[in-house]
Amino acid sequence: MRAFAATAGTFVPGFLLVLGLRDRWERLSHVPVLAGAFAGVNAAVVGILLAAFVRPVWSRPRSPTD
Repeated sequence: MRAFAATAGTFVPGFLLVLGLRDRWERLSHVPVLAGAFAGVNAAVVGILLAAFVRPVWSRPRSPTD
């Protein structure tokens, strides 16, 4: 039960935020200056996620004795 509560506490606020701001986000995404800023933030987040994936995968030990 605690695992479910932790999962819900992690993901539900984000889902509610997305649902609540959906219309405003659509309007703001068509403003050229903000569209460029959103693209930059998106690229930064993708880079952070890629770095979080690459570092553990390629820096792991090469053999069981390492």
